[in-house]
Amino acid sequence: MKFLEKYIDLKVFDFAIVWFNFVFWVLFIPNLQDTSILSTTLFAAFVFMFLPAIYLNFRSHKNLKEILIASLILGLLLGFSIEFIAEVNNVWNVNQLLVPFKIFAKVPIDNTIGHFCMTFFIFSFYEHFIDGEVSIKLSNSYKIPLYLGIFSMIAIVSLYAYNPEFVQFRYLYILIAVIFAVLFSFFIIYEHPTLFKKLLLLVGFFGFYFFIIELTALPLGFWSFPGDYFAMLNIEGVKFTLEELIFWIILYPPIIVSYYEYFVDDRR
Repeated sequence: MKFLEKYIDLKVFDFAIVWFNFVFWVLFIPNLQDTSILSTTLFAAFVFMFLPAIYLNFRSHKNLKEILIASLILGLLLGFSIEFIAEVNNVWNVNQLLVPFKIFAKVPIDNTIGHFCMTFFIFSFYEHFIDGEVSIKLSNSYKIPLYLGIFSMIAIVSLYAYNPEFVQFRYLYILIAVIFAVLFSFFIIYEHPTLFKKLLLLVGFFGFYFFIIELTALPLGFWSFPGDYFAMLNIEGVKFTLEELIFWIILYPPIIVSYYEYFVDDRR
């Protein structure tokens, strides 16, 4: 890498590697029309999310402890509660599973691991390319989403076991999107407006990144949308929900990073 540094900005080189990995798998995965490990949703999460995250952390060990802790809490723990309530309400279905076991007979292990991989990549990308600061100390506020994640997991599963109707809602996807968007807007506008420009960069990159993944994965049947939605979109024969566009493709990266900054990083 020191040899390359004489001729090219290494951040540009790293960005090119991330894009090369992305383009390669976008072109390669549609040719995997079989039931092997390579044609599962978890494999897609591994190559699109986990591989580039590992590379970026290998290139720069900045805030690796924070990234891992935040990914486990915000991606794995809180992600489980989102996945559980989404499965109960048929918000989405992941169809091609690598591990056919479901936690509490509802949440596929693949979903939970995939949620972690996605969040891990977002935090790694943000720290490597956008956030220029190094946090020396982990914020004590990380315990808030940790306890909230544990509480929400116990509460949602318990309510479902007692009476499934207690956790069933129509148009749940848009409800989740609105709640998270409101919290996100409050955080940015009233608490730390200086982060706004940084988070806009995430929208630009991941908006395109996730949009192409959506157009690649849906025709292959990696996941589907069998529930009630505010609106369905149709792009070149690929149908997905308006909520998917708003919450996952556009808002999820800046929202989850705003929580990362507030509860784990330095809020700057």
